[in-house]
Amino acid sequence: MKKKSWKLELDGQEHTVELEHGVVFGKRKIYVDGQLVEESRKLFDTGSDHTFQIGAHLCTVHIRTNGLTFNYDLSVDGYPVGMRGAVTPSAPGSAARSAFSYRLLELENRFKGGANWFYWIAGLSLLNSLIFLFGGNMSFVVGLGITQVVDGIVSVIANEFGGTVATVAHLLGMGGNVLITAIFVVFGVLARKKHRWAFIVGMVLYALDILILMWAKDFYSILFHAIALFGLYRGMATLKELQALMATQPAETLAGQEVLG
Repeated sequence: MKKKSWKLELDGQEHTVELEHGVVFGKRKIYVDGQLVEESRKLFDTGSDHTFQIGAHLCTVHIRTNGLTFNYDLSVDGYPVGMRGAVTPSAPGSAARSAFSYRLLELENRFKGGANWFYWIAGLSLLNSLIFLFGGNMSFVVGLGITQVVDGIVSVIANEFGGTVATVAHLLGMGGNVLITAIFVVFGVLARKKHRWAFIVGMVLYALDILILMWAKDFYSILFHAIALFGLYRGMATLKELQALMATQPAETLAGQEVLG
């Protein structure tokens, strides 16, 4: 459970806003001056915005993620709350820039979260192979079916011939799986560099991997493959939305904005 709090002064009164965020199960609670004002849960936690009022002021807690970590911000009437709790509308037009900045950050994090699925697929697939190599009997359902086929072939050869042949088979199988997972790492790198084709090709290959799972009747893994595919598709769709936002935003609002690569 992560906790974040802000102290701020509005209309001459001090207030405390507190956030409790369960990063595993997506539960979030928001308190204002010790009183619970919102409680919700998000199973697939890709971040969210939570709006509430303090007096006549509209406040929003922003939860953002890059797919691996979370960060939290508070805005009041569209303005970010500074480090010391001050609401800082520093210049004319800053409200528009602030709204654009939050929207940009939201899309960037959602897009990167989608691209990061390639890393999860690669990492868990390689971990499955390592577990097999050291004699384990469990596997992660998001991992690739093709690497498990390689492991199965290695197992047959090792059991049939044993000795040096088994050792060589294990080494070759592990090397092959490293190459396969490296391809998905490359897709992740290229996708985060905003190459849409990397999303498309990677999704096609991962979808084809489902055919192996269907042949094996591993329906649980098929379900989680579908979830991962949805995450990848969402990242690709967000990339299009992000590029459209950057193309249509007026130049004066873009001034001073830093786009994360």
